[in-house]
Amino acid sequence: MLLFLALALLLFSGWEGYLYIHDNFTSSAASQVTKPVVVRSTAHGFENEDRVVSRRSTVQYKRPDFEAGIVFPEWAPDGYGTKWQQQLPTIQAQTGAWWMEMTVLLSQATPNSTQVRTNQSAPTPQAFASGIKAAREQGYHVFVVPLMGVDSPADQWAGTIQFSNYQDEAQWFDSYWRTYQPYVEAAAQNGADQLAIATEMVILQQSAPATLWNTLISRIHSVFPGTLTYDMDWSSLGPAPPSWMSNPLLAVIGISEYIQLANDRTRVDPREIPGLWKTVVKTALDNFSLQVG
Repeated sequence: MLLFLALALLLFSGWEGYLYIHDNFTSSAASQVTKPVVVRSTAHGFENEDRVVSRRSTVQYKRPDFEAGIVFPEWAPDGYGTKWQQQLPTIQAQTGAWWMEMTVLLSQATPNSTQVRTNQSAPTPQAFASGIKAAREQGYHVFVVPLMGVDSPADQWAGTIQFSNYQDEAQWFDSYWRTYQPYVEAAAQNGADQLAIATEMVILQQSAPATLWNTLISRIHSVFPGTLTYDMDWSSLGPAPPSWMSNPLLAVIGISEYIQLANDRTRVDPREIPGLWKTVVKTALDNFSLQVG
C-alpha cells in the first residue's frame, strides 16, 4: 500500500499548495536531500489569460512523482463555475502547480445523524463537472476530495461522527454514498485522476465494520476508474489501522500531518528540524505504513 504525505503551504488568500508523495518513506530516493523547488509570486491580481499563459511556470521538480498542486475550494452552488475557472491560468503560472484539488462539502445535522446532505456551501454536480473539465483542459491533474461538516454542536466535525448500532451505521453509509455519488460520477465523466472516498473520519474509520467501508469502496470503484484514496487525520496514527485500509482497490492512504516537533514553545535551531522530523514524524509514518502493508 502506498502512503502519501500531505504538506500544506498557504501561498496567499484562498490558495493552498500541497505535495503528495507516492513513495516509500524508507526508500533511498526519499532519503536523498535535494534542492527544494522555489516558486515565487509577486502578483496577486488576475491578469489577461494570454499574458498568463505566455509566462507559465517551467518549474522542473527534482521528484516528478510528487503530486505538486493547489487546493483551491469554492463554497457556493456555482463555486467551480466561470469565476473560479478564470483563475486557473494565473494559479498555474504563479505556482507551477500540476495538480488541482477540488473539494466537495457534505454535511449532517449532528454527529449521530444518519442523513448526509449538501447545503449552500456545496457546488452543484453540474458546476463541479464544469470545473473539473476546465481544470483538465488547462493541463491540471484533478484530485477530488469530500469534506464532511457537522452542523451542531459547534465543536463537532467529521472526526466525531459515530453511531451506537449497526443499523444506524449502515443507514449513514447508504446516505453518504447517495449524496456523494453525483460528484463521483462527475469526476469519472470529466477525467478526474484521483478521488478520496472520505476524509478524516477518525471514530468511524475504526468503529464501523469493515464490510461497510469495503462496500463503499466497491461502490465508488464501480463508477470511478481512477486512483482511490482515503484521507486520514494524523491523530489516528496510534491505533492499528483497520483491515479495510488494506483493500486492494485503495491505492493510497493519505495523512493530514500536524504532529508537533517539540513539546515546548521554544525556538528550534533550523538545522535541527530535519532530524526532529525524522525522529518524530517519519518514524510514525513509517510504522503506520508497515502496518497497512
